[in-house]
Amino acid sequence: VLGSAPTMSSECSIDKQPEDSLWRVATAKHKSWHTNIFGAMLAIYDANPNAFAQQKINMLMADAKLNCPSQEILDQYQDAQADKMKFDDLVALHSGS
Repeated sequence: VLGSAPTMSSECSIDKQPEDSLWRVATAKHKSWHTNIFGAMLAIYDANPNAFAQQKINMLMADAKLNCPSQEILDQYQDAQADKMKFDDLVALHSGS
């Protein structure tokens, strides 16, 4: 049991405009989630795989409805350098042929 700490879940949604990029959403949320921008992007991706065309991290759909990542997901992304490497690896993988 994790105690009474507030947790984010599918009941929490992220306000996103159609023109908003994953970077813009993560920039707006990362501080309140106590993570870095890359960690926030990875957490959003993990929590909303169907919000991305072909489930590719670099293809956030304009009409996507995003749920907040759970605290459990956010806890995985606390190392900015490692998170950037993982993000860059996913982008490279998803951009490849």
